[in-house]
Amino acid sequence: DRPRSIAGTTKEEQYRTLVSLSLLINGPQPGGVHRNQAAEIITVAALIALNRGEQLTGHIDRALANGVTQEEIGEMVTHLAFYCGWPAGMTAGLIAKDVFERRK
Repeated sequence: DRPRSIAGTTKEEQYRTLVSLSLLINGPQPGGVHRNQAAEIITVAALIALNRGEQLTGHIDRALANGVTQEEIGEMVTHLAFYCGWPAGMTAGLIAKDVFERRK
């Protein structure tokens, strides 16, 4: 069997593929990124790209709890705003700001 391409699939199918890939990451990664950090980075990026604000709050909170920094989340939001569209980036930025303030 050849690997299946995600091109031409729906956004929901792409999201499920990304989440499945995140679950394949195991153990510490080079540079100190651990499985939970990597999985949350991938999940937060997918939720930003799909503009899924209702699920983003919990995953940003979980990413922070797993050692992802506010700066790294801010970099993701900025980077993805250019690739996924300004509305998705702005929504993610506002959600991230709320999560950061709530965690103070």
